Amino acid sequence: MTEAPRILLIDDEEVDRKLVIRALRQYNSDIEIQEAQDGKAGLELFREQEFDCVLLDYHLPGMDGLRVLKEMHGDEETLPIPVIMLTGDEDVNLAVEAMKNGAYDFLVKGSDSRFQDFLPAAIERAMSRRHLFMEKEKAQAANAAKVEFLSHMSHELRTPLNAIIGFSELLMLEKFGTLGSDKNRGYAQDIHRSGNHLLEIINDILELTKIEADKFELRCEDVDLAELINESTRMVEGGARKPGARLVNNIGDTPAHVTADRRAIKEVLINILSNAMKFTPGGGTVTIAMESRGDSVAILVEDTGIGISSVDLPHIMEPFFQARRKEMKVQEGTGLGLLLSKKFIEMHGGCLEIESELGKGTKVTVLIPRKPA
Repeated sequence: MTEAPRILLIDDEEVDRKLVIRALRQYNSDIEIQEAQDGKAGLELFREQEFDCVLLDYHLPGMDGLRVLKEMHGDEETLPIPVIMLTGDEDVNLAVEAMKNGAYDFLVKGSDSRFQDFLPAAIERAMSRRHLFMEKEKAQAANAAKVEFLSHMSHELRTPLNAIIGFSELLMLEKFGTLGSDKNRGYAQDIHRSGNHLLEIINDILELTKIEADKFELRCEDVDLAELINESTRMVEGGARKPGARLVNNIGDTPAHVTADRRAIKEVLINILSNAMKFTPGGGTVTIAMESRGDSVAILVEDTGIGISSVDLPHIMEPFFQARRKEMKVQEGTGLGLLLSKKFIEMHGGCLEIESELGKGTKVTVLIPRKPA
Protein backbone atom coordinates (compact mmCIF):
# COMPACT_ATOMS: atom_id res chain seq x y z
CA MET A 1 0.00 0.00 0.00
CA THR A 2 1.22 3.50 -0.72
CA GLU A 3 -0.02 5.02 2.58
CA ALA A 4 -0.05 3.62 6.11
CA PRO A 5 -3.67 2.95 7.09
CA ARG A 6 -5.37 4.33 10.20
CA ILE A 7 -6.72 1.44 12.27
CA LEU A 8 -9.24 1.49 15.11
CA LEU A 9 -8.70 -1.44 17.50
CA ILE A 10 -11.56 -2.18 19.92
CA ASP A 11 -10.69 -4.89 22.46
CA ASP A 12 -11.08 -5.01 26.26
CA GLU A 13 -8.15 -7.40 26.80
CA GLU A 14 -4.80 -5.59 27.04
CA VAL A 15 -2.87 -8.79 26.24
CA ASP A 16 -4.90 -9.28 23.05
CA ARG A 17 -4.49 -5.64 22.04
CA LYS A 18 -0.71 -5.95 22.38
CA LEU A 19 -0.79 -9.15 20.31
CA VAL A 20 -2.74 -7.44 17.53
CA ILE A 21 -0.57 -4.30 17.64
CA ARG A 22 2.58 -6.39 17.37
CA ALA A 23 1.21 -8.16 14.30
CA LEU A 24 0.25 -4.81 12.78
CA ARG A 25 3.68 -3.26 13.44
CA GLN A 26 5.38 -6.22 11.79
CA TYR A 27 3.15 -5.69 8.79
CA ASN A 28 3.70 -1.92 8.60
CA SER A 29 5.84 -0.05 11.12
CA ASP A 30 4.22 3.29 10.16
CA ILE A 31 0.67 2.11 10.77
CA GLU A 32 -1.45 4.44 12.95
CA ILE A 33 -3.49 2.68 15.63
CA GLN A 34 -6.17 4.08 17.95
CA GLU A 35 -7.24 1.85 20.85
CA ALA A 36 -10.55 1.52 22.70
CA GLN A 37 -11.28 -0.84 25.61
CA ASP A 38 -15.04 -1.16 25.15
CA GLY A 39 -17.78 -0.68 22.57
CA LYS A 40 -18.95 2.72 23.79
CA ALA A 41 -15.46 4.24 23.66
CA GLY A 42 -14.87 2.59 20.29
CA LEU A 43 -18.04 4.07 18.82
CA GLU A 44 -17.08 7.54 20.05
CA LEU A 45 -13.69 7.32 18.33
CA PHE A 46 -15.31 5.83 15.23
CA ARG A 47 -17.69 8.78 14.91
CA GLU A 48 -15.16 11.49 15.78
CA GLN A 49 -12.22 10.40 13.63
CA GLU A 50 -11.63 8.94 10.19
CA PHE A 51 -10.35 5.38 9.96
CA ASP A 52 -9.48 3.06 7.10
CA CYS A 53 -10.31 -0.16 8.93
CA VAL A 54 -11.76 -1.34 12.26
CA LEU A 55 -10.58 -4.39 14.21
CA LEU A 56 -13.46 -5.27 16.53
CA ASP A 57 -13.41 -7.91 19.28
CA TYR A 58 -16.64 -9.83 19.71
CA HIS A 59 -16.49 -10.34 23.50
CA LEU A 60 -16.75 -6.81 24.91
CA PRO A 61 -18.16 -5.68 28.29
CA GLY A 62 -21.57 -4.00 28.23
CA MET A 63 -22.00 -3.96 24.47
CA ASP A 64 -20.85 -6.96 22.45
CA GLY A 65 -19.14 -6.74 19.08
CA LEU A 66 -22.27 -7.50 17.05
CA ARG A 67 -24.15 -4.61 18.62
CA VAL A 68 -21.20 -2.29 18.02
CA LEU A 69 -21.06 -3.49 14.41
CA LYS A 70 -24.76 -2.74 13.90
CA GLU A 71 -24.30 0.75 15.37
CA MET A 72 -21.37 1.41 13.03
CA HIS A 73 -23.29 0.33 9.95
CA GLY A 74 -26.35 2.33 10.92
CA ASP A 75 -24.68 5.45 9.54
CA GLU A 76 -24.51 5.55 5.72
CA GLU A 77 -21.47 7.85 5.81
CA THR A 78 -19.40 5.20 7.62
CA LEU A 79 -20.63 2.24 5.57
CA PRO A 80 -17.53 1.96 3.34
CA ILE A 81 -15.21 1.53 6.36
CA PRO A 82 -14.52 -2.23 6.58
CA VAL A 83 -14.83 -3.95 9.95
CA ILE A 84 -12.87 -7.13 10.74
CA MET A 85 -14.35 -9.08 13.65
CA LEU A 86 -11.87 -10.69 16.09
CA THR A 87 -12.58 -13.46 18.56
CA GLY A 88 -10.80 -16.12 20.54
CA ASP A 89 -13.42 -18.75 19.60
CA GLU A 90 -13.52 -20.78 16.40
CA ASP A 91 -17.31 -20.51 16.26
CA VAL A 92 -18.69 -20.87 12.72
CA ASN A 93 -22.16 -19.63 13.73
CA LEU A 94 -20.64 -16.51 15.23
CA ALA A 95 -18.65 -15.90 12.05
CA VAL A 96 -21.78 -16.25 9.91
CA GLU A 97 -23.74 -13.88 12.18
CA ALA A 98 -20.95 -11.30 12.03
CA MET A 99 -20.78 -11.45 8.22
CA LYS A 100 -24.58 -11.13 7.98
CA ASN A 101 -24.41 -7.94 10.03
CA GLY A 102 -21.81 -6.33 7.79
CA ALA A 103 -18.41 -7.56 8.97
CA TYR A 104 -15.97 -7.73 6.09
CA ASP A 105 -13.92 -10.56 7.60
CA PHE A 106 -13.71 -12.77 10.70
CA LEU A 107 -10.42 -13.80 12.35
CA VAL A 108 -9.58 -16.01 15.32
CA LYS A 109 -7.00 -14.36 17.57
CA GLY A 110 -3.93 -16.31 18.58
CA SER A 111 -0.22 -16.04 19.20
CA ASP A 112 0.71 -18.48 16.43
CA SER A 113 2.12 -17.54 13.04
CA ARG A 114 -1.22 -18.09 11.29
CA PHE A 115 -2.78 -15.07 12.96
CA GLN A 116 0.39 -13.04 12.30
CA ASP A 117 -0.04 -13.85 8.59
CA PHE A 118 -3.83 -13.71 8.30
CA LEU A 119 -4.29 -10.29 9.94
CA PRO A 120 -2.17 -8.27 7.43
CA ALA A 121 -3.75 -10.17 4.53
CA ALA A 122 -7.25 -9.41 5.85
CA ILE A 123 -6.39 -5.72 6.21
CA GLU A 124 -5.00 -5.63 2.66
CA ARG A 125 -8.24 -7.11 1.33
CA ALA A 126 -10.37 -4.76 3.40
CA MET A 127 -8.40 -1.72 2.27
CA SER A 128 -8.66 -2.79 -1.37
CA ARG A 129 -12.42 -3.12 -0.99
CA ARG A 130 -12.69 0.31 0.59
CA HIS A 131 -10.52 1.83 -2.14
CA LEU A 132 -12.79 0.36 -4.83
CA PHE A 133 -15.87 1.63 -3.01
CA MET A 134 -14.44 5.15 -2.72
CA GLU A 135 -13.40 5.18 -6.39
CA LYS A 136 -16.91 4.11 -7.34
CA GLU A 137 -18.36 6.91 -5.20
CA LYS A 138 -16.07 9.44 -6.90
CA ALA A 139 -17.05 8.19 -10.35
CA GLN A 140 -20.76 8.37 -9.50
CA ALA A 141 -20.35 11.90 -8.14
CA ALA A 142 -18.46 12.94 -11.27
CA ASN A 143 -21.16 11.44 -13.49
CA ALA A 144 -23.89 13.19 -11.52
CA ALA A 145 -22.05 16.51 -11.85
CA LYS A 146 -21.62 15.92 -15.59
CA VAL A 147 -25.32 15.20 -16.05
CA GLU A 148 -26.29 18.28 -14.05
CA PHE A 149 -23.89 20.48 -16.03
CA LEU A 150 -25.07 19.16 -19.40
CA SER A 151 -28.73 19.47 -18.37
CA HIS A 152 -28.15 23.10 -17.44
CA MET A 153 -26.15 23.83 -20.58
CA SER A 154 -28.67 22.08 -22.83
CA HIS A 155 -31.43 24.26 -21.38
CA GLU A 156 -29.33 27.39 -21.95
CA LEU A 157 -28.61 26.30 -25.54
CA ARG A 158 -32.11 25.13 -26.39
CA THR A 159 -33.78 28.45 -25.59
CA PRO A 160 -31.97 30.58 -28.22
CA LEU A 161 -31.77 27.61 -30.60
CA ASN A 162 -35.53 27.11 -30.57
CA ALA A 163 -35.89 30.82 -31.37
CA ILE A 164 -33.51 30.44 -34.33
CA ILE A 165 -35.40 27.38 -35.59
CA GLY A 166 -38.78 29.06 -35.13
CA PHE A 167 -37.88 32.36 -36.79
CA SER A 168 -36.10 30.62 -39.69
CA GLU A 169 -39.27 28.60 -40.28
CA LEU A 170 -41.30 31.81 -40.37
CA LEU A 171 -38.80 33.22 -42.89
CA MET A 172 -39.15 30.09 -45.04
CA LEU A 173 -42.93 30.51 -44.98
CA GLU A 174 -42.44 34.23 -45.81
CA LYS A 175 -44.67 35.27 -42.91
CA PHE A 176 -42.85 38.61 -42.69
CA GLY A 177 -42.90 39.24 -46.42
CA THR A 178 -41.24 37.82 -49.50
CA LEU A 179 -37.56 36.86 -49.31
CA GLY A 180 -37.07 38.14 -52.83
CA SER A 181 -34.85 35.43 -54.30
CA ASP A 182 -34.25 31.69 -54.31
CA LYS A 183 -30.83 32.31 -52.75
CA ASN A 184 -32.41 33.97 -49.71
CA ARG A 185 -34.91 31.11 -49.40
CA GLY A 186 -31.98 28.70 -49.52
CA TYR A 187 -30.22 30.59 -46.73
CA ALA A 188 -33.36 30.40 -44.57
CA GLN A 189 -33.59 26.65 -45.21
CA ASP A 190 -29.91 26.22 -44.30
CA ILE A 191 -30.43 28.10 -41.02
CA HIS A 192 -33.47 25.98 -40.18
CA ARG A 193 -31.77 22.69 -41.08
CA SER A 194 -28.56 23.56 -39.20
CA GLY A 195 -30.52 24.63 -36.13
CA ASN A 196 -32.43 21.34 -36.07
CA HIS A 197 -29.19 19.41 -36.54
CA LEU A 198 -27.55 21.19 -33.62
CA LEU A 199 -30.62 20.55 -31.45
CA GLU A 200 -30.41 16.86 -32.35
CA ILE A 201 -26.75 16.76 -31.27
CA ILE A 202 -27.54 18.44 -27.94
CA ASN A 203 -30.40 16.02 -27.24
CA ASP A 204 -28.33 12.96 -28.17
CA ILE A 205 -25.38 13.97 -25.99
CA LEU A 206 -27.66 14.63 -23.02
CA GLU A 207 -29.48 11.30 -23.44
CA LEU A 208 -26.23 9.35 -23.76
CA THR A 209 -24.80 11.06 -20.68
CA LYS A 210 -27.91 10.21 -18.66
CA ILE A 211 -27.76 6.56 -19.74
CA GLU A 212 -24.07 6.21 -18.86
CA ALA A 213 -24.69 7.82 -15.46
CA ASP A 214 -27.70 5.53 -14.78
CA LYS A 215 -29.98 8.57 -14.69
CA PHE A 216 -32.18 7.56 -17.61
CA GLU A 217 -35.34 5.74 -16.56
CA LEU A 218 -37.47 3.71 -18.94
CA ARG A 219 -41.20 4.44 -18.83
CA CYS A 220 -42.54 1.07 -19.89
CA GLU A 221 -46.08 0.52 -21.14
CA ASP A 222 -47.91 -1.80 -23.51
CA VAL A 223 -46.69 -1.01 -27.03
CA ASP A 224 -47.94 -2.41 -30.33
CA LEU A 225 -44.71 -2.69 -32.32
CA ALA A 226 -46.55 -3.04 -35.64
CA GLU A 227 -48.35 0.26 -35.07
CA LEU A 228 -45.15 1.98 -33.88
CA ILE A 229 -43.13 0.71 -36.86
CA ASN A 230 -45.78 1.88 -39.32
CA GLU A 231 -45.84 5.29 -37.64
CA SER A 232 -42.02 5.55 -37.70
CA THR A 233 -41.89 4.48 -41.34
CA ARG A 234 -44.30 7.25 -42.32
CA MET A 235 -42.21 9.80 -40.40
CA VAL A 236 -38.97 8.76 -42.13
CA GLU A 237 -40.62 8.83 -45.56
CA GLY A 238 -42.14 12.24 -44.84
CA GLY A 239 -38.82 13.63 -43.62
CA ALA A 240 -36.85 12.62 -46.71
CA ARG A 241 -35.40 15.75 -48.31
CA LYS A 242 -34.91 14.30 -51.77
CA PRO A 243 -36.01 11.29 -53.82
CA GLY A 244 -33.86 8.29 -53.01
CA ALA A 245 -34.25 4.71 -51.93
CA ARG A 246 -37.62 3.03 -51.83
CA LEU A 247 -38.82 2.11 -48.34
CA VAL A 248 -40.69 -1.20 -48.32
CA ASN A 249 -42.81 -1.88 -45.24
CA ASN A 250 -43.57 -5.59 -44.78
CA ILE A 251 -45.02 -5.22 -41.29
CA GLY A 252 -48.75 -5.23 -41.99
CA ASP A 253 -51.37 -4.52 -39.34
CA THR A 254 -51.08 -7.67 -37.20
CA PRO A 255 -50.43 -6.46 -33.61
CA ALA A 256 -47.19 -7.40 -31.86
CA HIS A 257 -47.33 -6.29 -28.25
CA VAL A 258 -44.31 -5.72 -26.00
CA THR A 259 -43.84 -3.94 -22.68
CA ALA A 260 -41.42 -1.15 -23.50
CA ASP A 261 -40.65 2.56 -23.42
CA ARG A 262 -42.55 3.80 -26.47
CA ARG A 263 -40.47 6.93 -27.01
CA ALA A 264 -37.14 5.07 -26.73
CA ILE A 265 -38.19 2.32 -29.17
CA LYS A 266 -39.53 4.90 -31.61
CA GLU A 267 -36.20 6.73 -31.49
CA VAL A 268 -34.40 3.45 -32.23
CA LEU A 269 -36.64 2.77 -35.23
CA ILE A 270 -36.24 6.25 -36.67
CA ASN A 271 -32.45 6.15 -36.18
CA ILE A 272 -32.08 2.81 -37.96
CA LEU A 273 -34.50 3.60 -40.80
CA SER A 274 -33.00 7.06 -41.35
CA ASN A 275 -29.49 5.59 -41.51
CA ALA A 276 -30.60 2.97 -44.02
CA MET A 277 -32.30 5.56 -46.23
CA LYS A 278 -29.36 7.94 -45.94
CA PHE A 279 -26.79 5.42 -47.16
CA THR A 280 -28.89 3.76 -49.85
CA PRO A 281 -28.62 5.61 -53.19
CA GLY A 282 -31.58 6.29 -55.48
CA GLY A 283 -32.94 3.12 -57.01
CA GLY A 284 -32.03 1.06 -53.94
CA THR A 285 -34.38 -0.52 -51.44
CA VAL A 286 -34.79 -0.40 -47.66
CA THR A 287 -36.99 -3.18 -46.28
CA ILE A 288 -38.40 -3.47 -42.77
CA ALA A 289 -39.94 -6.66 -41.45
CA MET A 290 -40.82 -8.25 -38.13
CA GLU A 291 -40.89 -11.82 -36.80
CA SER A 292 -41.52 -13.63 -33.53
CA ARG A 293 -38.57 -15.33 -31.82
CA GLY A 294 -39.66 -17.11 -28.66
CA ASP A 295 -40.16 -14.58 -25.87
CA SER A 296 -38.90 -11.74 -28.10
CA VAL A 297 -39.85 -9.87 -31.24
CA ALA A 298 -37.22 -9.29 -33.93
CA ILE A 299 -37.28 -6.18 -36.14
CA LEU A 300 -35.25 -6.55 -39.33
CA VAL A 301 -34.11 -3.56 -41.40
CA GLU A 302 -32.22 -4.49 -44.56
CA ASP A 303 -30.94 -2.19 -47.30
CA THR A 304 -29.19 -2.47 -50.65
CA GLY A 305 -27.00 0.52 -49.88
CA ILE A 306 -23.26 1.07 -49.98
CA GLY A 307 -22.58 -1.09 -46.93
CA ILE A 308 -19.83 -0.86 -44.32
CA SER A 309 -16.29 -2.19 -44.65
CA SER A 310 -15.01 -4.98 -42.41
CA VAL A 311 -12.51 -2.44 -41.01
CA ASP A 312 -15.22 0.03 -39.96
CA LEU A 313 -17.90 -2.44 -38.84
CA PRO A 314 -16.41 -3.21 -35.36
CA HIS A 315 -16.31 0.55 -34.62
CA ILE A 316 -19.68 1.55 -36.06
CA MET A 317 -21.31 1.99 -32.63
CA GLU A 318 -18.50 3.99 -31.07
CA PRO A 319 -19.38 7.60 -30.08
CA PHE A 320 -19.10 10.08 -32.97
CA PHE A 321 -17.71 7.42 -35.32
CA GLN A 322 -18.31 8.12 -39.01
CA ALA A 323 -17.57 5.25 -41.37
CA ARG A 324 -15.28 6.04 -44.30
CA ARG A 325 -17.64 5.98 -47.26
CA LYS A 326 -15.84 7.23 -50.35
CA GLU A 327 -18.91 6.64 -52.50
CA MET A 328 -20.91 9.37 -50.77
CA LYS A 329 -20.36 12.85 -49.41
CA VAL A 330 -20.06 13.27 -45.65
CA GLN A 331 -23.54 12.73 -44.24
CA GLU A 332 -25.09 14.94 -41.62
CA GLY A 333 -25.50 13.17 -38.28
CA THR A 334 -24.39 13.17 -34.67
CA GLY A 335 -22.50 9.90 -34.81
CA LEU A 336 -24.47 8.89 -31.69
CA GLY A 337 -27.65 7.44 -33.18
CA LEU A 338 -26.56 3.81 -33.40
CA LEU A 339 -24.87 3.88 -30.00
CA LEU A 340 -27.98 5.36 -28.38
CA SER A 341 -30.15 2.80 -30.15
CA LYS A 342 -27.98 -0.06 -28.89
CA LYS A 343 -28.09 1.24 -25.31
CA PHE A 344 -31.88 1.76 -25.40
CA ILE A 345 -32.42 -1.81 -26.60
CA GLU A 346 -29.99 -3.24 -24.03
CA MET A 347 -31.84 -1.36 -21.27
CA HIS A 348 -34.91 -3.38 -22.33
CA GLY A 349 -32.89 -6.60 -22.07
CA GLY A 350 -32.61 -6.98 -25.85
CA CYS A 351 -29.82 -6.64 -28.36
CA LEU A 352 -28.96 -4.83 -31.60
CA GLU A 353 -26.78 -6.50 -34.22
CA ILE A 354 -25.39 -5.20 -37.52
CA GLU A 355 -24.25 -7.25 -40.50
CA SER A 356 -22.84 -5.51 -43.54
CA GLU A 357 -20.79 -5.99 -46.67
CA LEU A 358 -19.19 -3.12 -48.51
CA GLY A 359 -20.96 -2.42 -51.79
CA LYS A 360 -23.85 -4.80 -51.08
CA GLY A 361 -25.80 -3.42 -48.14
CA THR A 362 -26.50 -3.64 -44.43
CA LYS A 363 -28.85 -5.62 -42.22
CA VAL A 364 -29.79 -4.48 -38.71
CA THR A 365 -31.54 -6.87 -36.33
CA VAL A 366 -33.23 -5.50 -33.22
CA LEU A 367 -34.38 -8.08 -30.67
CA ILE A 368 -36.89 -6.78 -28.10
CA PRO A 369 -38.17 -9.00 -25.25
CA ARG A 370 -41.94 -9.05 -24.89
CA LYS A 371 -41.34 -8.25 -21.22
CA PRO A 372 -38.30 -6.20 -20.09
CA ALA A 373 -35.56 -8.16 -18.30
